[in-house]
Formats: sequence, C-alpha cells, structure tokens
Amino acid sequence: MKATIETLTKTYAHARTERGRVFVHQNESDFEIADCQPGDIIDVDVEEQTKGSLRLRAVWATWVERPAADVVEGAVLNVVPHRGMAFMIPDGASAKVFLHVTHFLDYGGVDSPSFSSLVPGQRVRCVRRASERGDRGYQIEVL
Repeated sequence: MKATIETLTKTYAHARTERGRVFVHQNESDFEIADCQPGDIIDVDVEEQTKGSLRLRAVWATWVERPAADVVEGAVLNVVPHRGMAFMIPDGASAKVFLHVTHFLDYGGVDSPSFSSLVPGQRVRCVRRASERGDRGYQIEVL
C-alpha cells in the first residue's frame, strides 16, 4: 500500500497510509531513509503490531517518488551570513521559506556570489517543499 512520509530520522520514519500511521525502519527498506524528505511516497507491506503507539509496522518498504514541489518567487526577508541562511516571503503568501547557502544554484560556500551579495528585499526564486520544520527552498536563484 502507498504511504506518505511524515517524520523521519536517519534510521526510521513514520508514514501515513489509509489504514493509519506506520513505522518504517531502515532495515526493512530498500532505500536510505536519511535521503528521504517529508512528503515522499513509499510503498509498504505492513503487519499489525501490539507494542508501541503505532498499530502498523512495515515489513518491507520501497521508495516510489518525491511529489513535485512548487516554484515560488518572493523577497528576501532577512539574511544571517555567518550561518549561511536566509528567509524569504513568497509573493502572495505569509509563511516564510527557509533558504540555506548549500541550496543556491551557484553553491561554493558562504562566499558564493549569489549568497554573499544577498540583501533583504532582493528577489529570489526557488523550489519550495514542505518539511517538518516549515517550508524550505531548494535550487535557489537570485533574480
């Protein structure tokens, strides 16, 4: 059955199926859980379990796909250069999107031309994906 990853660590994930939440351990999967992101779709074979808070445990899981994310444009809200991060507000939205220097298209560390010249109010475009800690930007380019 199909499941959507909700939360994860380096070795296990919790995913949502039509039957409820399921626990997926690294040993019962053919993919690296650490490489997944919340929202990824996996295919799981499950069994009922009697211990723990989750009724279902994956006996085998296969990675299926990463759903398409949306491309957004907006203005940089603030920049924290020594930490290599910034936040943007997409046009027509109120939720911030986290931007990290490693996800700029011309990544070369905090000295990357696009990140080192980033200032509040500057326009950027990125692929936005939801994560456990809020929206994150990937493939970031300065406009």
